[in-house]
Amino acid sequence: MNTTWYEDAMQSREVALIARFGPYSPEDKVFKPQNQALETAIPGFAFLRFPPSEGRPFWLYITHGLSQPSEPEESEKRDQERLSGFGIEFALATRVEEAWPFTMLEALTSYALQGIKPVLPWDRVPSSDLMENAPGGHLLALQAPGYDTQIITATGKFHIVHLVGVTSAEVTKAKLRPGVEGSKALECVLHRLNVGCVTDRKRECLTDSMEFEAAWVACNEQPALINDEKKKPFWKIW
Repeated sequence: MNTTWYEDAMQSREVALIARFGPYSPEDKVFKPQNQALETAIPGFAFLRFPPSEGRPFWLYITHGLSQPSEPEESEKRDQERLSGFGIEFALATRVEEAWPFTMLEALTSYALQGIKPVLPWDRVPSSDLMENAPGGHLLALQAPGYDTQIITATGKFHIVHLVGVTSAEVTKAKLRPGVEGSKALECVLHRLNVGCVTDRKRECLTDSMEFEAAWVACNEQPALINDEKKKPFWKIW
């Protein structure tokens, strides 16, 4: 057995992320969590920060460790169709360089490791003080953030669960639709009104926009982004 299997798995993921998003910043530096319990649960856990690049006009912050295999046997199977570790990493995006995404990603990771419920596309996670418009904001997990979320490494594959900040009034509107239908429509509106996958904590609430109602109606009339019946889950039951 390769005694460096753990480091090799970390390196494989890092190389795959760089191939997808370009060099991270600062070069050769990762950001460590404030909560040391995360490094106890996942040795080497950290965050990577990717500056804007061609075709991606925003800063991208990604967790680095949830998809880490826990056993050498898992790492050495080298099956690219199997999920690596938990099968996900979390991501946030901002227009300008910010510090707060690390704290938010750390909180999401801590929640995920409790094993209560996976955070998956179209889930809404309460984050009351995130949006400055008003208390009661949420993070919305996107199904289609605008880039390919599947990453293949030597230890298998994982998906990036990208979340974006939404206001209290936007979430209230989404809750008028049953199940995940409101989240689907809200994600569609975010793209139509040029918010996309980027969190701007100071932006105006979209429901105050004259374009919102037309976008909301259109997004509720269009077919779902994917066929739910054919959707294959990519997560592991924690």
